[in-house]
Amino acid sequence: MAILGALFGVMYRGASEIYPIVMGIKFNLSETTLGKFFAGQSEAKKKKEVSVEEISKVTPDFIIGDQEWMTVNLNVDTFRNGDPISEIKDPDEWQKAAQEGKPAWCYFKNDIANGEKYGKLYNWYAVNDPRGLAPEGWRIPTEEEWIHLAELLGGEDGAADKMRSASGWSIEENEIEKHPFEGKPGGNRTDVGSDYNAGFMGFWWSSTEQDEKSAWCHYIAFDNDRTLDFNHNKGYGFSVRCIRE
Repeated sequence: MAILGALFGVMYRGASEIYPIVMGIKFNLSETTLGKFFAGQSEAKKKKEVSVEEISKVTPDFIIGDQEWMTVNLNVDTFRNGDPISEIKDPDEWQKAAQEGKPAWCYFKNDIANGEKYGKLYNWYAVNDPRGLAPEGWRIPTEEEWIHLAELLGGEDGAADKMRSASGWSIEENEIEKHPFEGKPGGNRTDVGSDYNAGFMGFWWSSTEQDEKSAWCHYIAFDNDRTLDFNHNKGYGFSVRCIRE
């Protein structure tokens, strides 16, 4: 039976029904060009047209079982069709976007250096926009796919230890073993525009809606090997990881 409980005033559900032995974890050593979707571009670069080849980054993918994941948080400012996504810095404007169901992104504390380290934070309205947030060939994982990832990593009670990156955490880096999923603690922005938890927690949206006001997401923390999924207000800003279509 799935575990239900209270977490920060919301409900979470654990992936505790199945705990298979971890098998088949490996890197895809073929180079994957993800183009501008991972390029931390300066404002000057954004003002001119730049080819995919000029700004591409090559990153390995993380393959486990029947899943293939990106190993970086999403860092795009346009939808797949090229339409811009609004960057919102002001807390009142962030809250207004949430109330009106409009897509938005931000850097943690509005600091571009955090974008280079952790990627962007998106509200769920950006995640669910029909124009597509994920790059071509990728999509936002469902709630069930996040749960399945935890199962493939041995179950929710120890999966976080196998998801954390070796850097970016607010503890000694030599205390963390490097794992290929490279889960970074990008923190979060609340629906009223307050920023918390960078360096301590990583939060990722799923594509699965809970109800009109909330959707499912996952988080890992620096001091807990347990990974949890829970539903949260769609106006929150969380990181985004993509899974191969």
